[in-house]
Amino acid sequence: MRYESMILRVKQNLAMILVLVTVMFPAILWAGTLRDDFNDGNMDGWDTTSMVTGGTWKLENGELVITSKNGVVTLFIGEDNWKDYTVSVKAKIVTNHVRASATGILEGIGVIIRDFGNYPQHECYLLPILNFSDYKGMAAYYTPSGITGMWIADKPFQLDLDKWYDIKAIVEGNQFRFSINDEFIIEFNHSAVPKGKIGISAFYTDTTAHFDDFSVIGNDIPDTVTSVSQKDKLAIAWGMAKYR
Repeated sequence: MRYESMILRVKQNLAMILVLVTVMFPAILWAGTLRDDFNDGNMDGWDTTSMVTGGTWKLENGELVITSKNGVVTLFIGEDNWKDYTVSVKAKIVTNHVRASATGILEGIGVIIRDFGNYPQHECYLLPILNFSDYKGMAAYYTPSGITGMWIADKPFQLDLDKWYDIKAIVEGNQFRFSINDEFIIEFNHSAVPKGKIGISAFYTDTTAHFDDFSVIGNDIPDTVTSVSQKDKLAIAWGMAKYR
């Protein structure tokens, strides 16, 4: 009898925990996940042509390699109706053959979120990491349709060449958070663009950047690239809850 009573109590506790998790984190539990590790040799689902103003991209050794030459190369994925989501990607700027001196260097990589419309008539937020000869840091820009970006925030950050960084952008309502290696660097509130696609970018003079392990999680995101099990979704939910 004592054993049966204990089993019943355990079942009741588990049921209560499940109810609490479902009530507290409904949006997270049922969020979709889109992933691309670039190992399949194609860029299906990505817009690879609309914002390539100077440079090239290629898939190499399971990584996306973008090289900008006095311009911008941005690859987009998603839909204009995507609202709140968490974007993660690994990225690094590598030493290249044109880097002859430490002066006049303008290198940058970035994540674009809530890109609404089609380039050049589009609105978005650009979260770049800048590796200039006279400034190294992170920034946030709002780009109205057809207008040069408007500064929102920036913070110094030392970017080392040939080193991978885990970049994450979280957008919820009007709140934006930008982190590197799980350390939040920039946080701000802005309401101009409520929804939009996602992009990853390299820009300015002779930047060679590598990207890997891209993912986006959110209510509007379909499980289109790599579906995850309910067990995985629960693990993701608890992991994301740490950032709330």
